[in-house]
Formats: sequence, structure tokens, C-alpha cells
Amino acid sequence: MNKQWIVKPMVFLAVVSLMMATPLAYGYHGTGEGKQGRSGRFDFKRGGGPECMFKDLGLTQEQQDQLKACRGAEKEQWKTGREALKTKMRALHEEISKPDMDKAKVDAIVMEINALKGQEFARRTEGIVAMKEILTPEQFAKFQEHHQKKMEKKQWKWKKCPRGGRGDFPQKGDEVSGSAV
Repeated sequence: MNKQWIVKPMVFLAVVSLMMATPLAYGYHGTGEGKQGRSGRFDFKRGGGPECMFKDLGLTQEQQDQLKACRGAEKEQWKTGREALKTKMRALHEEISKPDMDKAKVDAIVMEINALKGQEFARRTEGIVAMKEILTPEQFAKFQEHHQKKMEKKQWKWKKCPRGGRGDFPQKGDEVSGSAV
């Protein structure tokens, strides 16, 4: 009888402490530095944004202005290209979903989509070339190093947290290398 009096409060305290600890466990993002939230997207306000990168690379004000202008122009081109690609993708889906699909039309739309993707790739390459012309060789090397680290971190994240079981992802205990994906 005496033991039962002690056990009940102990069980009650254990249940209450578990109930209090559960929200804390779910609230922890596990990102370590606080730069990314649950969505996995980079938070520029906490991470420092482009200004932090500019400072890291030791850019002059003139270089910063040139990079911002290039980025603004690229952004506008990207938006228009992205809208054109979305329109073509919708047209492709509509054509494929028709009961009397025209294979020639589908092939033509696919060729247009591939051309738009090629243009997007060319724009990205032009942006890198423009950046390389603005930065000194040392600054560009430092930028590449930073970009490589970012990509490795991204690859590790995708390997660690596969979404929906898609793709060929390593299982628990597999070695994660930087060359995959």
C-alpha cells in the first residue's frame, strides 16, 4: 500500500515531464547555426545575405554595384524565361492529356521547351562570365570555394533527408561522398 502511494506521483511526474519535453523536441530544427528554418530555405536576414558575401570577398563599392546590376538584369531575364517555360509546359500537358494527341505537336513543344532550357543555361553561364570579369582572380576563387561548400552541404542534406522515397538515396550507415547527385 505504501509503495503504491509513491509510484502514482512518480508516474504522474514522468507523464507531465514527457508532455512538456515533446514540444521542445519538435521545435528544434537541428540546423546548428540557425541559418535555415524548417522549410530548408536560407534566411538572408540571419545569414547576412549578399552583403555578408560582399564583405567576405572584400569587394569594393564599385564591384558591389556592378554585381547588383548584373544580378538585377539576370533576375528579369530569368522571370521572363521562366514564364515562357511554364506556358510551354502547360501547353505540353494539355496536348498530352487530349484523347487524340498529335505526336508532331508534342515533339514541337518538347523542342521549344528544350530550347528555352538551353537559353536559361546560356544565361547562367553568361552571368558567371560577367561575375568573373568583375571579381579579381582571388575573389573569384574564394567565391567558388564558398559555392562548393554550399553545394556539398546541399547534397548532404538531400542524401540525408530523401523526400518521398524518390531516387536512389543511400541507406542509413552508407558513406556520403561529395561526388554523388
